[in-house]
Amino acid sequence: MSDLFSLITFIVCAITIFFMLYRFGIHGLFAYSVVVVIAANIQVLKVAEYSFFNTPVSLGTVIFSTMFAVDNIINEHYGLEKAKQCVFIGFASYLFFAVIMLLADWHPEVKNTQCAN
Repeated sequence: MSDLFSLITFIVCAITIFFMLYRFGIHGLFAYSVVVVIAANIQVLKVAEYSFFNTPVSLGTVIFSTMFAVDNIINEHYGLEKAKQCVFIGFASYLFFAVIMLLADWHPEVKNTQCAN
């Protein structure tokens, strides 16, 4: 069953890539890369078993692999400099996301309230 869900996820990602490219051009692919990098790092927390692997694989692997296609599209159509820029934007967005989540994790918890059950 994981095979089917991962295939559907990959197809949705591929359709999204083409839509973002058609509708927004390179800026759409940059936005896609930011969302995918963050979503893949969240999905890493869940694993799935596939019929063609002996060991479980994290779900983030499926959508993160679409980043290679995005980088290749950018490299072929817009050049190496824009492809490097896309990689840097993805890295910077993940770094920002990690810092924000780290700060949220360090935030003190609220105790003795009616909302916290």
